[in-house]
Amino acid sequence: MGKPDKITNDRCYPWKVTAYEAFSDLQKGPEHPEKSFTEFIQNRGGIVYYPDRDPPLYKAEFYNKDVDFSVVHAMPTGYWVYPKDCCNIMTYKEVLALKEQFRDTDSREAWVTSFWNDSILSIDQLKNNYFLVTKFFTYREFSKKGYSTTYFYSPITNCGKLIN
Repeated sequence: MGKPDKITNDRCYPWKVTAYEAFSDLQKGPEHPEKSFTEFIQNRGGIVYYPDRDPPLYKAEFYNKDVDFSVVHAMPTGYWVYPKDCCNIMTYKEVLALKEQFRDTDSREAWVTSFWNDSILSIDQLKNNYFLVTKFFTYREFSKKGYSTTYFYSPITNCGKLIN
């Protein structure tokens, strides 16, 4: 369940990208995303990442550190970029500060969100948990800057496992 029998287009998979001058190079994106996405990514050292057979890209030792790659994933309405510093472990206080930082911004430019419901734990329990915060950029036509930033947070146990 949840795994297609066969994907015949590499565009459907995430790409590990290693050769670009600066992150702004990825932010520009291809001139014609529907026609040149694969070429754009390959020209920046992109190789297809097959999650069903390749080892995990992000390992625990990479949290709160820059890695030597970004991950780009094509979507029907644009593409997502997970930058070199995408994965961080934060306290609840730091998550609240991040939410506050983007509270007054245009809602299409920055999001701090979770599918997890904060209200199922007390404030004291939340203060004692750490959160995996994943940052990614979504490139869409409707955004004024051409992209929006999303910070997705999930609570983790003391052993580093996500709490469902």
